[in-house]
Amino acid sequence: MVDAILAARGLRRRIVLVLPNSAGVPFVVAATDLIATLPSRIVKGLASVPNVRVPTPPLSDVEVTPHMFWHRRTHTTPLQAWLRAVIKDIAVGI
Repeated sequence: MVDAILAARGLRRRIVLVLPNSAGVPFVVAATDLIATLPSRIVKGLASVPNVRVPTPPLSDVEVTPHMFWHRRTHTTPLQAWLRAVIKDIAVGI
């Protein structure tokens, strides 16, 4: 989504690192000259991290719709169904 917005302005990112989740982002940003693009919910907690600066983004807020995917063989598995329901309840409350 970010890339599409930038492309519309004639810009593009140079991605040098991809992490499996956002937990390590503050450490990487604090120890390097890299920047990160993150959802606002995550960024709110980073303002107090040493060596991390959180500027106002130059892009407008983007609405992202979350999706869950699973293999059809686990569709009726009770534990899988329970976990999907818990994740859905948490996501609805955010």
